[in-house]
Amino acid sequence: MVENGDVKARSSLELELTADERRAIDLVEELASLLGRVVAHGTTRERDLATLHDKLRDIERAVMSQALARAHPDRFSPLGK
Repeated sequence: MVENGDVKARSSLELELTADERRAIDLVEELASLLGRVVAHGTTRERDLATLHDKLRDIERAVMSQALARAHPDRFSPLGK
């Protein structure tokens, strides 16, 4: 890959997501946005949002781990196996 005259190597961990995986990531992002509108504006709002977003990041990582397992089956196992 050449960018601005420099050669940049592609990451060996570059992931190809399936349409379903991309959709799942999009839904996680949509849910994160909705939670920002749903959670009350009280004294625990920031902490509560951080906790919820941590859980959403866990889901996002799990989805991405599927692509990683496909790309490197010798190193990683897919979910459900």
